[in-house]
Amino acid sequence: MVLVQAIVLGSLLNSGIAKEAESRVGTSFRPGSSAMCAAFVADVVKESGKKPPSSPNLARNWLGWGKAVPLNAIQRGDIVVCWRGSRSGSKGHILIYIGGGLCVHRSTKSSPIKKISLSIYKDKVLGVRRASR
Repeated sequence: MVLVQAIVLGSLLNSGIAKEAESRVGTSFRPGSSAMCAAFVADVVKESGKKPPSSPNLARNWLGWGKAVPLNAIQRGDIVVCWRGSRSGSKGHILIYIGGGLCVHRSTKSSPIKKISLSIYKDKVLGVRRASR
């Protein structure tokens, strides 16, 4: 019963994040502004009523946000932090999981917000984070 309650609570905490991310698919995020995907995620999290980390514009900074969850327990609205370049480097990418194996992300400053399969980044995941109260 406790596990079921935890899953339901986690899902409720994240549902606003997933809905906000999905509402932006096909739109531009501050056209011509920084290509930082983390700035987009911070904006989505803030608009959904949650507080992003204190330095939200770098993907790897999100590894300390919320609560860590294993990839095999991912839920709608979870934040997926990936490495780019090398696992030990400073570059990263960040996605918002929306369910069904799909994520929303901002790939470049000139591309609209898109849905993408999590499987593309599965081998590059550094961590999955879930909003906490």
